[in-house]
Amino acid sequence: MPLDDRLRTGLTRDEAYSPLRQEDVLADVVARAGHHRWVRGLALGAAAAVVLVLVATAVPWALRMARSDDPIVERPTTATTTDAIDDWRPPARATPIDGGAWRTGSMGERERLAALDGTGLKRFGPGVADSAAMEQAFSEAEFLQGNFTGIMQSHNLGTIEVMPGGTFEVDGRQVIITFDRGGGEAVFRWSKPDDNTLVLTFVRTSVLPMYGAPAEVFLRMWAAAPFVLQ
Repeated sequence: MPLDDRLRTGLTRDEAYSPLRQEDVLADVVARAGHHRWVRGLALGAAAAVVLVLVATAVPWALRMARSDDPIVERPTTATTTDAIDDWRPPARATPIDGGAWRTGSMGERERLAALDGTGLKRFGPGVADSAAMEQAFSEAEFLQGNFTGIMQSHNLGTIEVMPGGTFEVDGRQVIITFDRGGGEAVFRWSKPDDNTLVLTFVRTSVLPMYGAPAEVFLRMWAAAPFVLQ
C-alpha cells in the first residue's frame, strides 16, 4: 500500500472505537477505592477479634498463675475482729496514788484502836482486831491502773485478804474504792507527805458491817498508819 494510503488509514477514526468518558473513569476509581477500604476494614476487624480472644483466654490464666504463687495469708474472721473490739478498753489514767503496793509498818492493837478515838466506836475495836488478826500485822493497799487490793500481813498468819478487791478512782483529794463483792464504797482522803508515803484518812462508807461491827471500825483501823511505797 502506498505511504499516503497508509497514513490516511492510520489517521482515520475507527467507528468501533469509543474513548472513555471522564465521568466513567472517576466512578471506576471511586469503586476500586471503596473496595480496598472494605477489604482493609475486614482485615482489621478480624485482627481485633483475634486479639480479644487471646486476651479473654490469657488474662484469667495469668491471674490463676499469679494467685498460685502468692503466699498464703490468713485473714482474721469476723468473730475474731469483733471479739478484739469488744475486749478493748481505754488504758486507765495514772493517778497520784498509783504505784503498786503501799504498806504500813507492823502495828499492835493499841495503835489500831487509836484510830477510833472520838468516833464513839471504840468498843467494837478489840473484837474487830481479833477477828481480822490485826495484832502485830501490817496493812497493805495496792492502787494500780484503776484496780484496788487490800490485805493484811500477819507475822503469825501470813497474808490475809481482809476485804474484797475492787476498783478505785481519785476525785481531787479523795479516793473512792468500790468493792467487787457485797457492793458498797469506802471513801478516804489521801495525802502524800513525800513521793513514797501515802496517808489515808477515813471519810465515809456504804459497806455492810464487817467482822461483827460497822465497816467504819475496820476501815479506820486498817488505815491507822501511813503507807510506804514498796
